[in-house]
Amino acid sequence: MKQRLLVSIIIILAVILSYFSYVYRSSTNAFTQQMSDAKEYRTDDYRIAIAFEDGVPAVGNNTAILQLRDAKGNAVSEAKIRGQAEMAAMGSMPSMRAPVIFNEISPGFYTAEFDLAMRGEWPLKLQISKDNTSADLSFDMATGRSSLTISGGGVSMASEMPVNDNQATFPSTPGVDLSSNKQGFYTVGKYLIKVALLENAKLRQGDNPLIITVQDSQNNALNNIDIRLLVTQSMTNPGAEDTPAQDNAALVTLLPSTDGRYRGTIVLPQAGDYDFAIDVSSELLGHGDLILTGQTGSSELHAATATPAGISHYTCSMHTQFARPPRDLALSAAWI
Repeated sequence: MKQRLLVSIIIILAVILSYFSYVYRSSTNAFTQQMSDAKEYRTDDYRIAIAFEDGVPAVGNNTAILQLRDAKGNAVSEAKIRGQAEMAAMGSMPSMRAPVIFNEISPGFYTAEFDLAMRGEWPLKLQISKDNTSADLSFDMATGRSSLTISGGGVSMASEMPVNDNQATFPSTPGVDLSSNKQGFYTVGKYLIKVALLENAKLRQGDNPLIITVQDSQNNALNNIDIRLLVTQSMTNPGAEDTPAQDNAALVTLLPSTDGRYRGTIVLPQAGDYDFAIDVSSELLGHGDLILTGQTGSSELHAATATPAGISHYTCSMHTQFARPPRDLALSAAWI
């Protein structure tokens, strides 16, 4: 009798375990399928993809699915992910908030239920944290719209600055390679330099946060070096053909962090074309100059000129003795 009871208990436990195992695998497969078409976003430490169980946010109850990975693509478990969606006040109607709290349901997958009281725009803010890393992200979210547009704290991986593996858009300068490698780094003298826009994939009038990463030729991060970023609008003085205006340049403050990263915010006063001159220097590696060009409304930054590979000391383009050549001429090393 006792033996049969024990066998029955074992069978029941086996059935229960099989059921939960099936549910777990099914939910993981379902979430993986749903996330396959979701946009992915990147911060310094995380890769995030977000989808909705019903495809789009709607009035009433919603379930959001979030996949969290580290910079190498590994699933991140036991993270704390909290936020809220908020509809702005309109006339006499006060603002409305919907808490969005994610709970992990399988390694790297999190879900959150939240309620939207009415149709319209519900900007979503999320805070992700685990151990000593954290990220604050903002998204434009609206009922009836499937895609989220990142508006702060990161960048869409689908619309990051493209990498040109073959040749630069601008005429090449003898002895100067203006192409970037597969990681997006330009060779600038004895440095490797990469520029990444954050928050918005395209340059726009107003604030444009960015990160400049600087490494040596062996891909070692370079911290606490001298680095400057000068932004100049590409416009001409009245009556002076091909002569840039002299009062539209701004020096951007860059703050060092870690891993050779330097953060700053470019403030563009109006729409148009801009030049971005980056100057780096250190006692060991000397000087390096990189000039990029871009325009508002575009995600692309093009290399216009750079210090030839291996050159460490020269007349810097940001020094007072620099005289800019006409814009329709290819820049030579003499102008660097």
